[in-house]
Amino acid sequence: MFEIHGNTEGIKDSELSRLQALYMTELDSSEFISRELAESLARITSRINREIALYISRGGDILDIVVGTNDMVKLPDFHLRRNPNALSKVRVIHTHPSGTPHLSDLDLTALTSLHFDAMCALGITQDGQINGICCAFISGWVNGKPQIELSGIYSLLQLSKLNWMDKIIEYDKNLPDATTSDLQPERAVLVAIRDDRSFDELDALARTAGAIPVGRVMQKRPFPDNATYIGSGKVQDLSMAVQTLEADLIIAQDELSGVQIHQLETLIGVRVIDRTTLILDIFAQRARTREGQLQVSLAQLNYQMTHLIGYGLSLSRLGGGIGTRGPGESKLELDRRAIKRRRTQLLEQLETLKKQRILQKKRRIKNEIPTAALIGYTNAGKSTIFNTMTQADVYVQDQLFA
Repeated sequence: MFEIHGNTEGIKDSELSRLQALYMTELDSSEFISRELAESLARITSRINREIALYISRGGDILDIVVGTNDMVKLPDFHLRRNPNALSKVRVIHTHPSGTPHLSDLDLTALTSLHFDAMCALGITQDGQINGICCAFISGWVNGKPQIELSGIYSLLQLSKLNWMDKIIEYDKNLPDATTSDLQPERAVLVAIRDDRSFDELDALARTAGAIPVGRVMQKRPFPDNATYIGSGKVQDLSMAVQTLEADLIIAQDELSGVQIHQLETLIGVRVIDRTTLILDIFAQRARTREGQLQVSLAQLNYQMTHLIGYGLSLSRLGGGIGTRGPGESKLELDRRAIKRRRTQLLEQLETLKKQRILQKKRRIKNEIPTAALIGYTNAGKSTIFNTMTQADVYVQDQLFA
């Protein structure tokens, strides 16, 4: 977090600091981009004369910032969820210093190959003004090929009236008709200590999340190693397995500390997640109601907060130059502050929904409407029973946490 990727050579420290500050921007989940954020992007773009790309989650968090050249920016796959039947839940908003807001063929190729929620371009004039906004969406599939809908040119004032976030959610519902995709599921190596019987459920969880387990590494020891979970000797075996099996993800059976995750990623060079992260990811995929999505986001933020310490060693001081020198804030502290702000925002939204739910409950009690609940372990058949009893059409699948 809070790193600026791409072509940053030659950019003044003051401009890099301004780019890093964009990570602190808070967007509502219904807001495609705020006027303040767009204008900040435009000013920085005109000063550095390079394209800037923001990766924004559907919840409104800025996940990554990438700097390109004056006529293009590389749009790599930042380990997006590789589900061919759904959008990535990440939109890309980037600037064009040339002043034209029109999307290029490369922009549209990135949209369809990586299943972005949207690909948006802001035309920026030399004096830092927004000359127009264009956006493209995957509106559906025909014969296995994604269909692109272009929208624009619009002014920044018109953007707030376009309801592009509603459009994204609606189009996401159409994607299960897709039959082919260039995206491939992540190849995962499963890791556990003590008991190899735990692999079976971890395997099922990984498949439910959309990954393909390609290998298993077992280390029999009474307690996890504080630094690397499986011990330094076994890390070499795990690294060899990852290379041999061409894996791009490691999933641990137990909950890992931030230090353990950081050490394993540094030594092996691929992403490392634990069982808790995996389950939260599944919940994020399954959440359909507004309250459910907020609760999952809150749980993920709470989990991230407890694991930030593991990344502190690699985080450097911000900025440099006039106006930025002094004690400042470490990136670790900025990470904590951003998470706390987002957490406060989520709690406020949940409190609003809670009040609405209390009112609905009072009305049900007043009208003497009975309430019943189905309770059971994951994949036990609750949804099947519910559909049978009520003729509903709740999602049913032979998967954990479906």
